[in-house]
Amino acid sequence: MIEGTSISLLGTGYYVPEEKETAKWATERYELDPKKVERNGFKEVFVARYENLGDMAYKASVKAIENAGIDPLEIDLIIYARAGIPDYFWHPEYARLQHRIGAKNAYSYAVDQGCNAQMVGLDIASAKLL
Repeated sequence: MIEGTSISLLGTGYYVPEEKETAKWATERYELDPKKVERNGFKEVFVARYENLGDMAYKASVKAIENAGIDPLEIDLIIYARAGIPDYFWHPEYARLQHRIGAKNAYSYAVDQGCNAQMVGLDIASAKLL
C-alpha cells in the first residue's frame, strides 16, 4: 500500500424480499434436483415477485448509505455486482442506481460474474481505490 493512502468500507446494507416459498416449491418451479436442494439445507427461499434486481439494489444501497452516515455525493465508486438476468437490456442498471441514490460524483459500472460477482466486485473495488 502507498503510504498515506487507505480505503474503507464505511457502511453495508442488504435487502431480502419479504415473501417466502418452500424449497419444494422452488424445486418444482425451477426444475431443480430435490436431492441437491435438500443436501444444501434449503428449507425456504425468498421470492421477489414484483421487484427486480435494481429495486433490491436500491433498497440495500439506501441502507448502506444510512449505515455509513454519509451523503451520496461522497461516494466515489459504485460497482453493481450481479448474477442473473438484467432488468433492462438497453439501459445500464448501474447508471439507474447511481441516479436513484444521488451519487452524482461516483464512477459506476457493472460486474456480471455469476454467483461470485460480489467477491469479484470487492476485489476490483480494492484495486480501483488504492
